Amino acid sequence: GVNVVVNKMKKYNNTGSYLENTAAQSYQWLGQAREVGLLLRSYTTVKDTDYALLYKSEPEGHRIGFEVDGEVSSVNIYNEITYLWGTDKISMPGSYQGNLLKNYFVNVLGASYRFNNNLQITAEHLFNEMGDSDNLDASNIRYKNGLNTSLNEHISGVFLNYEFNPLLVGKYDGKLAWQDSSHQHNLTLTKSITDSVDFIVGGQINIGDRPTGSNWQNPNIQSEFGNYTNTYYLKFNCYF
Repeated sequence: GVNVVVNKMKKYNNTGSYLENTAAQSYQWLGQAREVGLLLRSYTTVKDTDYALLYKSEPEGHRIGFEVDGEVSSVNIYNEITYLWGTDKISMPGSYQGNLLKNYFVNVLGASYRFNNNLQITAEHLFNEMGDSDNLDASNIRYKNGLNTSLNEHISGVFLNYEFNPLLVGKYDGKLAWQDSSHQHNLTLTKSITDSVDFIVGGQINIGDRPTGSNWQNPNIQSEFGNYTNTYYLKFNCYF
């Protein structure tokens, strides 16, 4: 099969300003409308294994990718590889060295398994060539502008989903940044009170070295997840 999506998109350039905490700063890569974007995805199934090829024109350049998804002894295994090329050379702001954009690989390798007791576990590893473990501040600039998925190159994660009963579901995910050993833990517990009301309790705990800079312009980030604060919440969802 083939999927085709056409859309209008923006392109990063060297003009404009960057909005930070509702204040316009002198950073120089605001997007402007340009030509129509295109997504092409072809897919097929061979011996119960799914394969797909991807092409996508993006504001940053052109992305090509390959996906494979199948089962080995009841374990679902998948791998997604993409490469971004044709990026424009846009300098980093201020004293940061290098370019805001570059050509890079991203690879996500994962496996999932569902036990008979309604526990489902998924493990993933992300390799992100755009990550810069030696300069997390510069990597964070790319992340805040939607050009990056992680500050470091290597991130591993595990995801658990357990159905205590049809009305009570617990979810947990943990992530580890290899280079700085920081980690993040998310936990949610969802209770269905009625057919239209859910009660949710959850939180996020981040463990890692905290930034040592004096302000947001020079944060001096020390770790991937130490950059975030811990959060806890209670929530009611009502459906009408």
